[in-house]
Amino acid sequence: MKLIKFGISGFRGFSSDKLSTIDVNDLTTLIGKNDAGKSSVLDAMDVFFNGISNLDNDDFHIDSDGARAESIELQATFSSNEFIVKLETVDTNLSKEGLLSKDGNLVITQKITKPTKSAVKTSIR
Repeated sequence: MKLIKFGISGFRGFSSDKLSTIDVNDLTTLIGKNDAGKSSVLDAMDVFFNGISNLDNDDFHIDSDGARAESIELQATFSSNEFIVKLETVDTNLSKEGLLSKDGNLVITQKITKPTKSAVKTSIR
């Protein structure tokens, strides 16, 4: 499996109004001015893949009215190169288990409502 897309909403400069997505290819570069959000993308990926140990309340987006986002949503989309998964003695795959999106990819979403482990909900769509 390979990461092909990463989405962010409600995290730092990323509004909670919509999920901003970044296509990830074999070589992806983030280019922009200071404070454009480059480090925020990498920090959001760190939270998704390594846990919330570096997340705090200041990471929740604050809009121009001073309202804090109710949640952070992080979404990773992986290509679904078919491979066999062995569950006990039965061979299966992600498609047979109903874990692939309409596009045939694996989409994993984390919704975070507080910077605590119990407030992280992970789902597969």
